[in-house]
Parts: sequence; structure tokens; C-alpha cells
Amino acid sequence: MGLSDKATRASFNEVKGLSGKNITAISTGDLHTVALGSDRKVYATGKNSDGRLGLGDTTNRTSFTEVTGLGGKNITAISVGSRHAVVLSSDGKVYATGNNSDGQLGLGDTTPRGSFTEVTLP
Repeated sequence: MGLSDKATRASFNEVKGLSGKNITAISTGDLHTVALGSDRKVYATGKNSDGRLGLGDTTNRTSFTEVTGLGGKNITAISVGSRHAVVLSSDGKVYATGNNSDGQLGLGDTTPRGSFTEVTLP
């Protein structure tokens, strides 16, 4: 993901949108990828039909795009599931986005989210 074409690659290639960024973590799901930079910003690419990229829309991305909907939060960890993503901020808050058909976002319902939404923890 993150390359502007759909060609199969036989070797690793630098991906667009991450050039010059110091990536500290990366997680992949079902047709999407989320990366965390040392600047604590989140970048996402891939299939987005259910909002799993957290970009506030359902448009697929072929290159990494900064997730601006986290409002400048200091993100320290990321995790990606099949069709959803979850991030942890330095203040201990959890945010989730994407498919929620089985309540996997932990928001108390089964409504999908297209933007990262704070999860209320017990």
C-alpha cells in the first residue's frame, strides 16, 4: 500500500507520503495500513469503504495520508484489525475507527465510524 499504482513488487520500495518521516510503528489490516511517526502523527493508506482509515470519509487512498482528525493528540501506539484501527494517546485515551459490526470498536454499539472516536473505558 502507499504506492500510486497497483503493480506487484519483487523488492521493497519507499512509499509515497512517508518520505522524510521517521516511522516508529506500522500495522496492517485487511487491505489497509496505518503508520505512526516519531512526530506522533498517524498516517493511513488503502481501502477505506467503511472509514477504517479514520480520515472522515470513505475514499480509498493509494498513498499515505495524515490523519488530521485526531486533533493534534500525542499518539503513542497504533493497532489495526481486519477492517478497523485503534490508537492510544499519551494521556491514556483510546480512539477507534472503522467497521464496528460486532462492536469491535468498544463504543457500546455496532455503528461504524469514519473518524477516530474516543472509547470510554471502564
